[in-house]
Amino acid sequence: MKRFGLFRCAAIDFAVPLFRLRKILHVQQVFELPRLPGNVSGVLVTEGRIVPVLDLPQVVAGSSGAAGAEYLVLVESEYGILSFPADTSSGIIAEQKGAVVPTAEEDASWSTGQFLFQDRAFQILDIDFLAIGLTQGS
Repeated sequence: MKRFGLFRCAAIDFAVPLFRLRKILHVQQVFELPRLPGNVSGVLVTEGRIVPVLDLPQVVAGSSGAAGAEYLVLVESEYGILSFPADTSSGIIAEQKGAVVPTAEEDASWSTGQFLFQDRAFQILDIDFLAIGLTQGS
């Protein structure tokens, strides 16, 4: 059974496949460093690792809006751990409780589709695509 973690950040509803979800942290210190790629708002230090915090609103809508998020969602990619800010969480939901459909966004290579749940469309994040973008400095 496939499940998704459902989150919201700055008016963006997004879903993370459960097998990618590593941990959800509440109010952690994020360090802003010079020369980070434009879509990285800072880095987090957890479990002795430096984890990039991806500014999801910057990636999706081209405008920053992740500052002040209450949670950090840590995910595992093929290229290592990265995190996304989140204002709220809607929990872990089984795929059968909603519907998976193709994304409505034309240029949404960062999304593998949408998870429709309770009259909301959550963008299913392509974690590996977003992670490889960090290694390329985009």
